[in-house]
Amino acid sequence: MSKPENGECVIDLGISASPEADQPMVGLWNLTKVDASFAQAGTNTPRLFNVGTLADYSAVSAEYPIHRASVIQMRYCMAYNLIFEIVCGNIPENSDAYAANGTFHARINQIINLYTDAKQSSYGVRDELQASIQAVKALLPVAKQKMAVYVNAKTVIWIPFRIYFDFWIRRIPELKFLQTRVDKQRPSNACNLTLLNMYLMKTIVTNLSGDASRFPPGNFPSGTIPRVNHPQVVIPHRIHPQHIRRLRWLESGRLGWRQWSSSGGYMHI
Repeated sequence: MSKPENGECVIDLGISASPEADQPMVGLWNLTKVDASFAQAGTNTPRLFNVGTLADYSAVSAEYPIHRASVIQMRYCMAYNLIFEIVCGNIPENSDAYAANGTFHARINQIINLYTDAKQSSYGVRDELQASIQAVKALLPVAKQKMAVYVNAKTVIWIPFRIYFDFWIRRIPELKFLQTRVDKQRPSNACNLTLLNMYLMKTIVTNLSGDASRFPPGNFPSGTIPRVNHPQVVIPHRIHPQHIRRLRWLESGRLGWRQWSSSGGYMHI
């Protein structure tokens, strides 16, 4: 099966990183660092799976363009947080949340119990790719070393378990209480409020399948250098817009764009 003439066979290669600490820790990928790595690897526009309302910590997944995948023999890559494996299949349905019925309350309480019981363990991160057998065989001898270098490049933030779990254990009941009020008061936009509450709840405990768009309003013509109101005021030539994403600058509260530069670092737009 490893011979191309017998057909295409792809397998998954994943390697995890766990913290070495005196207390349990939770690892989250730094979106800025990982997205930059994906950009350098030449992937398509990645999917972003932010953890709750954290702006820059999440999981990322992306496919390689067909022309590149055929050369490097890799089809897909992802970086995700093992914390998401605590809750599997216990997320309440939107319809149950809208009715605030017994199923909704039972599943939310179960999530809280799972998070409470999970405090005694550490949860690291995993980097995973889907590639041909030949590519995986070439990567295996250096995978552990490469992963160590990758994690040590400040691509992961390690959070003490008490801070991480206690924060979300307080937040989830508040979202449940808010949804209960929506059910009792039944405002005209109750459906939209339910969807918003459920989105905020689901992003805490699981990966969502939606894409986070990172395209600016309009394309920059080839060879132009857009001017921007930021200390780093130019976008380098020939940077593909697929690695631009919208964000809120915390220091100013303004909305803007930032894009990975091939020379290293992000250019704020």
